[in-house]
Amino acid sequence: MSSTLKIKRNRPFLGTFVEIEIFYNTTQHNEEYVIDAIEKTYNYIKHLEFTLNKFDKNSEVFYLNHNQFIDNPSRDLRNIIKIASYISKITDGFFDITYN
Repeated sequence: MSSTLKIKRNRPFLGTFVEIEIFYNTTQHNEEYVIDAIEKTYNYIKHLEFTLNKFDKNSEVFYLNHNQFIDNPSRDLRNIIKIASYISKITDGFFDITYN
């Protein structure tokens, strides 16, 4: 018999709490599979938090801000800059990621 279950986790990241809630069908996935997916998602968020940390001297953003360039930025950083540039454009510069 199939049933739909929910798993919810909440952890501090990015200066706030990130909550992940997954509803899953027990005939398609088991609880272990869903918990593993949540852990992988939190690991990725942790990676992004490090990559984008302007205060951590080992992060790409810190390096970029202090050197005004970066050789071979990660795909994540390139994507974030691309999205931020687009948002800056559509808000007429109201949202601006440049470092002063």
